Amino acid sequence: MCSPGELDRLAKNARARWVDEQLWFGQLVRASTQLGMDGASLQRVRRRAHLSEEQFHRAMSWNAGKDTPRRVLPGGQQLN
Repeated sequence: MCSPGELDRLAKNARARWVDEQLWFGQLVRASTQLGMDGASLQRVRRRAHLSEEQFHRAMSWNAGKDTPRRVLPGGQQLN
């Protein structure tokens, strides 16, 4: 069990490692699961996620740089 101080330190460390690209990629994942998005183009998913082109490309680069990048969104969109 963590003490309040330890929990606070863990939360601060997690926030320090968080990057916007991770959030944006999560938005793409969620958007791909919405009704009518099965098989939709990546650009359509991007628009549904309310991401700019730059945010989209940065999110895709973030995913590609992971040790085990996601290759397909839940909606079936291939990530190249």
